[in-house]
Amino acid sequence: MKNKKPHNLLNIRKKREFSFDPRIVNPVKIEKTVIFSADEQIRNSTTVLREKMPWIDVLLYSNPLKVSSYISDEATAFLLDDTAISLVDTEKIRKNNKDSVIILLTSNEYIQRSHPSAAEEAFPFTSKADFVFAVNRKELTPDKIVSAAIRAGEDFINIHKYSKVRRYIFLIIDDEPRWFSQFLPVLYNIIGQRADVRITRTYEETLEFLFGVKQKKYTYP
Repeated sequence: MKNKKPHNLLNIRKKREFSFDPRIVNPVKIEKTVIFSADEQIRNSTTVLREKMPWIDVLLYSNPLKVSSYISDEATAFLLDDTAISLVDTEKIRKNNKDSVIILLTSNEYIQRSHPSAAEEAFPFTSKADFVFAVNRKELTPDKIVSAAIRAGEDFINIHKYSKVRRYIFLIIDDEPRWFSQFLPVLYNIIGQRADVRITRTYEETLEFLFGVKQKKYTYP
């Protein structure tokens, strides 16, 4: 009886693994995060990010000119507070960084509780952000929010630029940053991975997303 050739377990695993085409949720990953804030809690959240997202290069800046002039070929999230977003040139940031998302971590109670149009009228700088998340020194501390904010930012980049097919799993309809600031960390902790998440903050935006219907945005008097 001839000796049988030993099985190459590695080759067997390679053949069996991914016998189907794997679903890539987000083809583009956020590789860098720029934090510009005078708030100590926001600045200290770099420790949490490095623990929870070790693949991301976290950069802490103190000069608005450097933030405005930042250039990267990699997907980048910019975390700014209420003062910081007024000091940087967000248009320049978007122009110099093809895959970027600007996230406002606001401690302003009015912004946290107001309809977006009312918040933008009272505080125009809110319109510069792609996302607005509520933070405070109690239940919504930055260290609880930042990782979910970056995941939502990554979803934002992929959904708007790289998803060929609409694959939204979660549709969150909420006009207050306070509530989805609480919800998103819970969501991401449950699913344990990135998911396609779409947040709509107005009735008009929800109609446009669901049915392609465009309406004039209502402005509070």
